[in-house]
Amino acid sequence: MNRQTQIIFFGLIFFFTALRLLFIANTMLIDDEAYYAIYARHLNWGYIDHGPVIAYLIRFFTILIENSFTVRLGGVVLLTILCYLLYQFGKTYYSRKTGMILALTVCVSMMFHTSAIVITPDAPLAFFTILAIIFYYKSYFIHEKYFYPAGFFMGLSILSKISAIFPAIGILLFPIIVKEKWHYLKNKKFYVALFIAFLIFTPFIYWNIQND
Repeated sequence: MNRQTQIIFFGLIFFFTALRLLFIANTMLIDDEAYYAIYARHLNWGYIDHGPVIAYLIRFFTILIENSFTVRLGGVVLLTILCYLLYQFGKTYYSRKTGMILALTVCVSMMFHTSAIVITPDAPLAFFTILAIIFYYKSYFIHEKYFYPAGFFMGLSILSKISAIFPAIGILLFPIIVKEKWHYLKNKKFYVALFIAFLIFTPFIYWNIQND
């Protein structure tokens, strides 16, 4: 991998990040974003249509000043961090080229781009779901110690948006479907990870019981 390729790679990451920052600094919030910004003004364990992660994400970035830029800033930050983590994952376990491809696939994707510049629960959903997939991959193929962070991120993904349950089901079915991984069904860490995910999701369950 020559130096010119690396310069182009980091240049593209910087360009798209700057483009997103420029966009959120010069456009107004749409209705859905304003709705979630109201969530952040009234923090709770849950809301009528989503979990609380989006509210706490917006609140974190608007605690000092609230405007369209700070309301949306969390989405851009999460996507930028995700690109970096994917790059490091690919580079560490495969090659630098693989890391670049993974990072750019997310960075230039219109789907992820939209999640970054329009703040909705899809932003933390994508972030935590991909992290859960990465750590479950590492749990199944590298070392079982990664089950604990995998469960943590799975819990946060479901707490972000309940639709994360679908990739979670696929992740958990893997050691059932793949014969070579059946031994994980007898592994204590596999079930501890599930308990961690459930524990993180518990506040939303409690809120729903209280607000039925």
